Amino acid sequence: MARKPTSASKDPSVIPMPWLDSAWAESADRYGSRFADTVSTGSRETINCLESMVDDQLAFMKQRLKADFECAKTLSECREPNDAAKVITDFWQTLFTDYAKATEKAGEQMNKCMAEAWTTTTAVTETAMEAANSAEEAITSMAKKTAA
Repeated sequence: MARKPTSASKDPSVIPMPWLDSAWAESADRYGSRFADTVSTGSRETINCLESMVDDQLAFMKQRLKADFECAKTLSECREPNDAAKVITDFWQTLFTDYAKATEKAGEQMNKCMAEAWTTTTAVTETAMEAANSAEEAITSMAKKTAA
């Protein structure tokens, strides 16, 4: 006796697989593209932020090196101990001020980078949650169709 074929929606042994549904696959592709675009944007923002910080650090080091050499030059021209003491005192005051400003600026830049990273992380998480919810809805819908 020939076996009569049954449809997948009526056969209880068939497990619904939403990823085989072309509409769900297209939706998943859109989420995947959005996810990749968001991660890519975040990576570019991070690289730009770090590049800016490195550029600022190099400019600061160049400025400090120049100030160090100027101090040594001025110190070598001093003929009186009081003059030398003033040059050294001024040097240290400027050095501490410069480093304090550079540290504050680096902290501000780091805060900006972290804020951008948080925004990107939130966007990636939202995309992942939307994709997960979409998958759950598709599985639930297919399970209902199969059960009917």
